[in-house]
Amino acid sequence: MGNLGNVGGGGIIRDSYGRVLRSFSSFYGYQTNTKDEAMAMLEGLELCISLGLSNVIVETDLLTLLNTVKRLQRCPWRIHEEVVGISNMLASAMFTLTHCYREINFAASGLAKLAVQNRISSVYGANMPLAAITGVIRLDARQFP
Repeated sequence: MGNLGNVGGGGIIRDSYGRVLRSFSSFYGYQTNTKDEAMAMLEGLELCISLGLSNVIVETDLLTLLNTVKRLQRCPWRIHEEVVGISNMLASAMFTLTHCYREINFAASGLAKLAVQNRISSVYGANMPLAAITGVIRLDARQFP
């Protein structure tokens, strides 16, 4: 399930107007890309819950993870723990899980790359760490492709 290597995850939590509430960039070490996507989703859900958010739409660009969480395909043993955590959080709060294309997920990917480059994990407020990511977030909030 995926290529092994140093991986990171990233995510952006926005309000219904597209304004950034929080974002995160986390270094997960030597993992598969499937494992790091699951870890990032779990971390993002935990952050949403800690902020007291409800009616959250969760987007992932990894269709395999989406189908696994929705029980449309078997869960790989490497991500079982994360999938159980994700499923429990989705059931306990009003979260909707959807797929988005990788091209749309550029800002979260940029945060993941930042984590791998710096080998650190950070949570940010409304201010994003990279100007390029901030621009992508603004375009996305206006629903530009």
